Amino acid sequence: MNIGLLVILNSFIGVIIGASVSIITTLISSKNELRVKELSDSFARKEKARSFQKENVIAEVMYIDVARR
Repeated sequence: MNIGLLVILNSFIGVIIGASVSIITTLISSKNELRVKELSDSFARKEKARSFQKENVIAEVMYIDVARR
């Protein structure tokens, strides 16, 4: 084989490998971004539920306190 053909072949292989790694990196990044968003949404739902429960407990305690007077 001549040198020119080897250079072209090596360049082509490099392009294929580089593109493959780029695609894999994008997939991993997208997967992690989705996971972070799901965790954030889950945290927001839990925090909303805690806040609701806290408000109910405070209202109940205040009601009991007023009823005792």
